[in-house]
Amino acid sequence: MKFEILVLVYRSLEAKGNLLEELYVKYPDLSKKTLERFLKENTLKEKREGDPVAAYHLLPEQMALLDAQDQ
Repeated sequence: MKFEILVLVYRSLEAKGNLLEELYVKYPDLSKKTLERFLKENTLKEKREGDPVAAYHLLPEQMALLDAQDQ
């Protein structure tokens, strides 16, 4: 499930509240507080070169998980 959430969040342009609501609808067994903590611990919302607006970016260790799944 963690991998699925990381994929959904990766480079999301959604506002935090909208993103949390979307995740909560998809994963109703997880509390909003748990999902919010997950975002805080695994992502960074910032505007990087090439981004039109601030987007959620995965922390390097989480990005490695996505890369490992691609192989």
